[in-house]
Amino acid sequence: MILMLALGFGAQAAISAPGSGIRIEGFKISPFVEASAGYDSQAWLGSGKNQEILPDGTFAQKDTDDVFAQFTVGLGIGPSTSLRPEWDVRLRGWYDHRVYNDLSEIDYDAFTAEGTVRYWPESDKYRLTVGGKFRSLQDYERVPSSAVQTMPAEMPLPYVEDRSDRLKRNNLTGFGDLQWTALSKTEFTLGGSVESTDYDGTNVYDNWNWTLRGDAGYRFSEKTSFFAQMNYRRLISDSFSKDVPVVSFRAGFRTRPLVKVDYKIGIGAKTYEYAVDSQASAYDRKWDWDVDGQLNWRARENLSIFGRAWTDVQPATTVREVTRRTYAGQAGFNYAFLRRLSGIGSVTYRYDDYDFPIEYPGQLRQEYAELLQFSGRLVLAPVVNTFWKLFVETTYERGDNDLDQYDQWVVLVGASLWY
Repeated sequence: MILMLALGFGAQAAISAPGSGIRIEGFKISPFVEASAGYDSQAWLGSGKNQEILPDGTFAQKDTDDVFAQFTVGLGIGPSTSLRPEWDVRLRGWYDHRVYNDLSEIDYDAFTAEGTVRYWPESDKYRLTVGGKFRSLQDYERVPSSAVQTMPAEMPLPYVEDRSDRLKRNNLTGFGDLQWTALSKTEFTLGGSVESTDYDGTNVYDNWNWTLRGDAGYRFSEKTSFFAQMNYRRLISDSFSKDVPVVSFRAGFRTRPLVKVDYKIGIGAKTYEYAVDSQASAYDRKWDWDVDGQLNWRARENLSIFGRAWTDVQPATTVREVTRRTYAGQAGFNYAFLRRLSGIGSVTYRYDDYDFPIEYPGQLRQEYAELLQFSGRLVLAPVVNTFWKLFVETTYERGDNDLDQYDQWVVLVGASLWY
């Protein structure tokens, strides 16, 4: 779709210097490409061939390190100055081709396309935002270094997914929000979203969910506002004998106590029904605490610190009738060294708590899954406002789920170029 938009307006394009994009009507088109080489300490992690079953029935990880080459080509579309200020349209997509030295039988190619459209009229009374994203991938998703120019507020770090989620799959998400400022100090938001995961295999279960939400806010001052929120979410999975409704209530506040600090904290509760065993012989109701917090702090002109904490409920992908509660948090920084070098890094922790232990042959039980991840990227721009950059990025991941522990380290070195 992105390529069709670019070709449809090609006759009216105004080509500018490299790095500043191609102007087409009210849009700026930015093709980009990346080439890189890397090392993966667990190259066969997604295939399962790196596991060795011990006499007690547990798993041990074999060393399956390998080197790989990766090539990325993509296109970003953002608004130019000629677009009316009440409209904001951003689209981008990219295709990754990854080739391992000793792993030719597994296809690690990936494709991602996403976009958002926002309408914010001059009356400033309401704002409409819609967006969506499609991902087709085998491993974790990587956001290219040169893709963030279209959506500059995004932190280009890997997604934090459990190993059982990182199988060959198609993900589709969509959302819509209508924000209405009724009075000078009140604001209401109605919205909804849908997510689906379709796995390419018979050993895991496809699932999807949809959510409706309402948000009411009151601005106490120029810097602080309070809000109350209610979410209704429905989990639907091939592994469930019936749908799982999840209802959550949350209240909190958003504030900007200083010019350089902005944070949001919401705390509440959620409730849902779950099967008490794998045969779904009975159901029970569970209450759980609910949190979603965000922090952005511009500590200095060249240093920004960010953080987030959240909870979630979702279906397990490899067993029947099991829902899992996820508790996760992330903290990181974005730092500019002089005017040529910039870096971003984060540490993320995720803990999955299953509603009942998962039973395996040999009297083995799995009660939790734990994930610790460190990620970083260093970008070198040879000159100011250049259209090409060099980068080094790395990810270290430690996973543990009672029966299976692994360490994975991936490092990537490459160059990005965009017009």
